[in-house]
Amino acid sequence: MSEAASVRVQGLSRRFGTVTALNGVGFTAPAGELTCLIGPSGCGKTTLLRLIAGLDAPSEGAIEIDGQDVTRLSPAQRGAGMVFQSYALFPNMTVEANISYGMKRGLSAREMSARVDQLLETVGLPGLNHRLPNALSGGQQQRVAIARALAPDPRILLLDEPLAALDPQIRERLRVELKSLQHRLGVTTIMVTHDQEEALAIADRIVVMRAGRIEQADPPETVYNLPASAFVAGFVGAANVIPATVSAPGQIQLFGVRSLAAATADFAIGASVTVCVRPEAVRLEQGEGRGVSARIVARQFAGATQKLEAALEGVARARVSLEVPADRPAPPIGALVHLDFPADRLRLFPGAEASAVSAQDEVAWT
Repeated sequence: MSEAASVRVQGLSRRFGTVTALNGVGFTAPAGELTCLIGPSGCGKTTLLRLIAGLDAPSEGAIEIDGQDVTRLSPAQRGAGMVFQSYALFPNMTVEANISYGMKRGLSAREMSARVDQLLETVGLPGLNHRLPNALSGGQQQRVAIARALAPDPRILLLDEPLAALDPQIRERLRVELKSLQHRLGVTTIMVTHDQEEALAIADRIVVMRAGRIEQADPPETVYNLPASAFVAGFVGAANVIPATVSAPGQIQLFGVRSLAAATADFAIGASVTVCVRPEAVRLEQGEGRGVSARIVARQFAGATQKLEAALEGVARARVSLEVPADRPAPPIGALVHLDFPADRLRLFPGAEASAVSAQDEVAWT
């Protein structure tokens, strides 16, 4: 493999007539890391990947690969290998012919065959040289497509939802294999996915996009635990997104009825805020009068956990999602409980963000 190269995007915009698909996008994909682009349908993530690949040209901005400006270079000059969602294998060509198709010219037949054998060994498909694509499973086709993308020894690897067409169980297994392969090769990889769980599981860095802009670009742990906006909190993983008011220094009024401790230093007293808290951070309190009173209205067994939904007492349509370990007794539907919202697990955002987050953004309100 070529030495891993970083990718830097600066002020990238792409317009199609009056429609702006990308608007001043900028981020860095560090060398040797796997960066995932995620966001709602139509947010611009595939457009961004195509611009990096050179399959489309930006309206403004620049793209650098390992410090070289490649904005106006052809795809072949960028040293990028790409895997499409459909894999785009030639159906009438063998696995070996598919992989060798993109190899550098000037290699002898023996050298090309040896390179194909090496790549098939790398992706875990030794000996399948003479199979046709329709004789392979979806997972095997995906790995052949990756081997073909790696054949010309690219500086970066670009993946456009490579696992989307696979069954859930196969997809979960292959994403582990994909991350293992990427780590072993050390090739800088940028991958588009619609699956937030997939991104959290395999990415070194996640770029969250919305309406042609980047909301946050950070390691998965940071995106999940310290979301930069209410949109990110609601889009990446489950989150309770709750309106509140800052009632005093270090205090918020939740749903207008209950005061909670929270970090309010960035907000004035009386300010409207959006509170985001993960379901696993909400705790069931024991004892009368402790925490916020609520009544269990739904339960769902989810393997290692039980997912609960609670309606706050005396507040119309105010519901909170929480989780408890499956090996602990969970309160039955209709039970009165008390909920605690730890101050260090609450994320506060300006109140305007509450109205900015909508069902069209594919956020699950809880």
